[in-house]
Amino acid sequence: MDVYAWLLIIVLVIGTVGTFVPMVPGMWLIFAGVLVYGIFDGWSAYSPVFIVVVGLLAVLTSVLDYGGAMIGAKKFGASNMATIGALVGSIVGGLLLNIPGTILGGIAGAVLAEYKRQRSLPHSLRAAAGSLIGTALGSSVQLVVAMVITIYAIFRLKGVA
Repeated sequence: MDVYAWLLIIVLVIGTVGTFVPMVPGMWLIFAGVLVYGIFDGWSAYSPVFIVVVGLLAVLTSVLDYGGAMIGAKKFGASNMATIGALVGSIVGGLLLNIPGTILGGIAGAVLAEYKRQRSLPHSLRAAAGSLIGTALGSSVQLVVAMVITIYAIFRLKGVA
């Protein structure tokens, strides 16, 4: 393997770790790495179809990462207002503080919106618990997808897959 392949492996590993480390856009780093390497390599290691699939997975896991708070809150009986609060809170928090912000913002958004609607702290906290669980599941899915892409990409570099 040449130096560019080793640089790609480093980028893939950093991207995988970046799915749960604040301020590192993990899936987007993985996508950018395989795209640049594919262009540089003349599409011999990675086909354009593979690059498109990785790009779509980056979009889907990013949506799931932010939308997980909303989905989780809804599953725990939150109102529509609380699910919107969880979504808005996780997006704003994610933009400010990445993963910790996504988690804290989703919880705060769900609690505030549900409390405003129900005036019941226990019900609001249940909505927040759903938001936290949804965010954790979304981040876990993103990590697993990043690991699968990274392993497959490394195998393709070595000519195994």
